[in-house]
Amino acid sequence: KQNYHSHTKRCGHAVGEDEDYVREAIKAGLEVLGFSDHAAYPIPCPSERMNLDQVEDYMQSITALKEKYADDIKILLGME
Repeated sequence: KQNYHSHTKRCGHAVGEDEDYVREAIKAGLEVLGFSDHAAYPIPCPSERMNLDQVEDYMQSITALKEKYADDIKILLGME
C-alpha cells in the first residue's frame, strides 16, 4: 500500500503535524508515504501553496521524519 500524494498544513488546505501523517500511514499499513506539497510561488498564495520562507522547514521536517521512521515506512519528499 502506498500514498504518493500528501499535503501538509503549509499548503493552506491541510491540517495536522507532519509526524501525524507518518504515524497514521504506519497505522494504516502503508509501506510508502509521499509528501507532495504545492511548491511555493514568488507571490504568496497562502490558501493554495506554501510560502517561499516555508520551503526549508518543509524539506528539513520531512527529511528528519524519513530518517526517524526508516525502519517502519519509506517516506518520499517532493513538490508539485
